[in-house]
Amino acid sequence: MGFVLLTPFQAHWYCPFVITPSIAMFLRGVRIIFPVGFILGVCFLALTLVLPRSFCGFICPLGTFQDLVARAAYPIQKKRVNYQLNKKASFLALGILILIFVGAVATKSVFCLRFCPIIWSFASLHIIPPLITILALLIFLGVSIIYRRGFCRYLCPYGFLLSLFSKPAIFKIHKNIEVCNECRICNQICPMGIDVVSEGEWIESRMCISCMRCIEGCAKKALKVSYKIRQ
Repeated sequence: MGFVLLTPFQAHWYCPFVITPSIAMFLRGVRIIFPVGFILGVCFLALTLVLPRSFCGFICPLGTFQDLVARAAYPIQKKRVNYQLNKKASFLALGILILIFVGAVATKSVFCLRFCPIIWSFASLHIIPPLITILALLIFLGVSIIYRRGFCRYLCPYGFLLSLFSKPAIFKIHKNIEVCNECRICNQICPMGIDVVSEGEWIESRMCISCMRCIEGCAKKALKVSYKIRQ
């Protein structure tokens, strides 16, 4: 409840994504002004080198919120996805990431603070959000209602940043191809819309958030987290 009493600026102290504008501003000679958020951001990036995007799967409060939204909106959510379109649409987050970085360099400020729906949602009890923030919040809610983890899939810049560090992760979800009967239950329950069946022996998709739902739902026990030996 303490976050409700914070202004957007104060709440940003603890946001791990602040690592992006902090580096951008550092290039313009501005010192790191959110050390706690910066340290958290670095730690979660390091965690991704162990287990891909595990911050998204287990820690991020936005992920938990979207899971709750998914339960409430289940009757109207899109159950089927075009896997190729799903993958291509995820690059929207890259565009947002670049926009925030360039904006921070140009303005020498935490550019994302202007339209961050998360921070402003905590402070909206005593601060009137700007119009662009209200629009961002509506987009966030809309995409989360239509798609499971819609924000994580297509719009989250920090999630995309983490995905860049997922490839060399030392632990990944391994699929026993000999045991898998391609029932596609894993595809149906994956909140990120990944085509798990077509992924091969290792789940290498940068969209994987290591939530383990495919492992829990596999009747054949063909999926498990394993240490990936690099050749």
